[in-house]
Amino acid sequence: DRGARRQESTAMSVAQALYRSMWRWVRSPAVRCNPHFALPLDKLPASVVRAAERLESPRGAAGSRELLRLAWREAASTSGEAATAAELDDAFRVLRVLGELGEELEALQKKRASNAWRVGVEMRIGEVVRHSQYGYRGVVLGWDRKAEVDVSGWDGLRKSSRGGDQPFYRLLPDYTDCAELLGGPREVKYVAQENLERLPPRYTRVHHPALLSPGAFLRYDATAAAFVPSDELAYEYPGSRSPGSRSPGPESPESDGPLGADGAEAGEAGAAVAEAARTVEAAVTRASQQLRDFVAAVDQQQMQQQAQARERPGYQAEAGYGAEEAAPGAAESEGSEAEAAQAGAR
Repeated sequence: DRGARRQESTAMSVAQALYRSMWRWVRSPAVRCNPHFALPLDKLPASVVRAAERLESPRGAAGSRELLRLAWREAASTSGEAATAAELDDAFRVLRVLGELGEELEALQKKRASNAWRVGVEMRIGEVVRHSQYGYRGVVLGWDRKAEVDVSGWDGLRKSSRGGDQPFYRLLPDYTDCAELLGGPREVKYVAQENLERLPPRYTRVHHPALLSPGAFLRYDATAAAFVPSDELAYEYPGSRSPGSRSPGPESPESDGPLGADGAEAGEAGAAVAEAARTVEAAVTRASQQLRDFVAAVDQQQMQQQAQARERPGYQAEAGYGAEEAAPGAAESEGSEAEAAQAGAR
């Protein structure tokens, strides 16, 4: 009995250590700041997957917390030495998967911070563009500040002075264009910025089977003539989603979300920022209108004063107006024209 109790106590201590480790993972900055990531259910134990299905595929840090609580409550209800050992094995497996996911989220957080600096990047995620040399259209799925592959031998860059030292874009190319212009469909194209051009709205309807796949785009926005990025894509590329373009659901943030917030906090912060921006914009508009009214009133007053002054006797003599004063202005004008003619001759 004493040995069984010692073994049970050891198992409990291990379980508590695993639980604390998972909780620390949920509270880590890379996890807490990303409200959109999906847990890799295909790598998790069947018991955790069943719990996730009951929670309707939880996402982000908030969903991960709910899943961990539910999974541990169910694990605590099991009894027997074999069952306890199996639950501990599953817990170790979950911890390994979370560790791998944490590394991916840290890398994504660094990339997001880098992507927030868009200087020199002309095209936006979801924008429909056309290759200026080959003519096919495509939707911007991602971009790199410089080429991440060797492009020195690419035909489309033979005459380029910048080569790989410019932004490059991953495109989902239109299947019909590729069939007509390239001889067959293409899945993804990697194109230099100087070889891309924008299109009129009537040419932005394109077809690619991956456009509306999970993690890509939500829909085509006819008003913006562009595709609306998914939550994951909008998070990776801050500022890529226009105001009002959001995924359905009460927990979806109004915008891409701040660099540091999670779940409902991100939604509340986004709504507060949007409201503050609208308030500031309205105040600036009112101030601008008041300034324009003031300038107009001052101009009107000056015109009235000048008109009244002209009506007074001797106004022209007081102001120094006369035929003699007009000549220097004429001479200056002629001189300027002569200088311009000389400059043109030179």
